[in-house]
Amino acid sequence: MTSTTSLGPMLSINDLVEANRDVRCPFRIGFQDVDSTALIQLNCEYIFRLLPKKRLVCRANMNDRQVLVKLFMGSNADKYLQRELRGVIALQQAGLHTADIIAHGPAAQGIGQVLVLSYLSGTKSLQAQWDNISDQLSRLSILRRVMPLIADMHAAGLKQNDIHLNNFLTDKQGKLFVVDGDGVETTEQGVSLTESEIIDNLALLFAQLPPEYDDFVSELITVYNVRTSRSKVETEVLLSRVKFRRHWRLQRYLKKIYRDCTEFVVNHGWQHFYVTRRELATKEWLEFLANPEAYMGTGKRLKSGNTATVDLVEVAGRQVVVKRYNIKNWQHRLSRCWRPSRAWLSWRNGYMLTMLGISTPQPLAMIEERCCYLRGRAYLILDYIAAPDLLNWTQQEGVQEQLPVIKSQLEKLFSIWLNNGISHGDLKGNNLLVNEKIDIQVIDLDAMQMHSNQQQLQHYFRKDMQRFLRNWTDTPDLCATFEPLVQHMNAQIEQLK
Repeated sequence: MTSTTSLGPMLSINDLVEANRDVRCPFRIGFQDVDSTALIQLNCEYIFRLLPKKRLVCRANMNDRQVLVKLFMGSNADKYLQRELRGVIALQQAGLHTADIIAHGPAAQGIGQVLVLSYLSGTKSLQAQWDNISDQLSRLSILRRVMPLIADMHAAGLKQNDIHLNNFLTDKQGKLFVVDGDGVETTEQGVSLTESEIIDNLALLFAQLPPEYDDFVSELITVYNVRTSRSKVETEVLLSRVKFRRHWRLQRYLKKIYRDCTEFVVNHGWQHFYVTRRELATKEWLEFLANPEAYMGTGKRLKSGNTATVDLVEVAGRQVVVKRYNIKNWQHRLSRCWRPSRAWLSWRNGYMLTMLGISTPQPLAMIEERCCYLRGRAYLILDYIAAPDLLNWTQQEGVQEQLPVIKSQLEKLFSIWLNNGISHGDLKGNNLLVNEKIDIQVIDLDAMQMHSNQQQLQHYFRKDMQRFLRNWTDTPDLCATFEPLVQHMNAQIEQLK
């Protein structure tokens, strides 16, 4: 998906449907403007989003003017067009800044609708700004800026059903825009949302932030409450809803990570199953996934064992960690063949941690050898992180002054686990890496569990804390350093009762 100003081939909606994900710019498409009945031609230059056979969003050129185009494909195209139009018009009527509607109408060929909006050049999404900074204060300033705008939307009876920072843009002068009319739901004009609707909508936004930002919800709600004349949102009620929404989003996302979708490529055959990140799916990478064994032993052996073998290898010019989960004997094969493999579980847990804002080497691919539905040997491919584990890090010279930072990082990590019902299962110091920024990276996730039963959580979390403290049995100074943290977490566990 590249940007260009040259003219491409003329395509119909049917061509786009048949191309599935393989749509390449530039291409042209025609539609009939409902207001002027003129036949208009668009030259699409860059694709922002593609949902195969359903929707395509791109930057295009129309009569030497840069525009944003939304193409709706298939039998539901008219419904989605009307929903988008209603949302944009509702935003405009509420006096909010958004893109202007330039033209819309049926595609010249095939079943589809075209919507042309003004292109908000020079703007940047709040999500892009968030991603470009890492310090907490700067990120909080972004959230403070958007809260009054959300309050204005709610007061006007508007809410975005899929509210997130990508739907808010800012220009160089600091003006805020709301985009994506499709997700805008309206109540009776001029009537504010109900308190329940407001709380749920705000919870959906906050649930997408790392859990550490829950500590600032009270401050951000104060900014929201100052803007509204209705009854004030209570922090505790909102935080309870945030927790529910975060769990809801997490469960929805974890269903996607084994499916062919925008983020992942899945290949499911009688003798294998693999899933990989879509941006990696080059010819060389897919050849590697088809035969990972050919790469084992070509790089550096990181771990040898009966149950798992770990190698650092290079694939497509990228260093990756390949973890092969071995089958020891026929009894072991029989016990594992009906259950999800440890690679399957690690893949899931890696993305679960990522959704919760916890650092872990990014899972790049997962492979299971199969015979029909019976599972055999499995592989997990991870991004390589060159960092010492916590045990080795504490033995380095000059790290004593950094121990308070590490304790704070660990407390944050353990609290997120406890608040989300997670136990690690093998909390050796070797399974916690410390990078240059003194951030903790969690590895070896195949024993990790998310517990719905509180008694189970308490049992397994206590075991985690006991195992963590045993790391320092031979180093009394470090044991004395970390013991208060473990005692604090054990007290938190007791409060769950």
